Amino acid sequence: MTNDPITDLDLQAYVDGRLGVDRCGAVEEHLAAHPEAAAHVMADMASARALRALLDAPLSPASPRVLQRVDALAVGLSRGRKFRRAGVAASLAVVFLGGWAVGQLASASPMIPDFVDEAVMSRRTALLRARMDSQPEVVRLDRAEISAATRIVLPILPSDWRVTDVQVFPSDEGPSVGMAFQSRELGRVSLFAVRTRDSSQISPTTIRRDEGVVAYWRHGDMAYALMASAGQAKVAKVARRLAASTTSASDHS
Repeated sequence: MTNDPITDLDLQAYVDGRLGVDRCGAVEEHLAAHPEAAAHVMADMASARALRALLDAPLSPASPRVLQRVDALAVGLSRGRKFRRAGVAASLAVVFLGGWAVGQLASASPMIPDFVDEAVMSRRTALLRARMDSQPEVVRLDRAEISAATRIVLPILPSDWRVTDVQVFPSDEGPSVGMAFQSRELGRVSLFAVRTRDSSQISPTTIRRDEGVVAYWRHGDMAYALMASAGQAKVAKVARRLAASTTSASDHS
């Protein structure tokens, strides 16, 4: 981890999920020591989520309600730093440019794979099941049976991870496996695995969602997502270890 001062560009990259693992840890230490800066970052992340919700909405002529949301979002963002306002204003303009502009934005930006959304949904489902007495969790993880039934290769898990739930879920790609664990390093952690039609390599990549931090990767036709509420640097570190064990397991499956 470097000792370079944390800059506004670092904070913006952190909000956007574009910061390297080491620098991300430095930013989190900085925010822990500077509550006012942390409050600004949290506000920016909330604004980013609101903007993402607008961009993800079905494309149609803007209704008065949508226009009100855009106006409110623009007012909130206008209180931010000057260097951020230009980029955000350009993004807001996309809302009014129709499908062509949204398509151009998507093609120019890295796309998050669809399996990440399915992983987040599996985590939400597991958390819901944990609150329901009528839906007991399955606390036995049989790697051999899962592999034989689904052809899904699981990474080698840390020895201190205690299984709290294992479920097979349907997905657009076929069967997937959602697992929940309790760990010393990350607390409550979820792991999602699915065999995909796309075999392009993805190195462990971290993003932030409302549910916490998601680290996802793909090796061959196996895709994985690790989710936890711990710090982004911690989740990324564990994801890299799991990805390394996944590579070995997949190559010998």
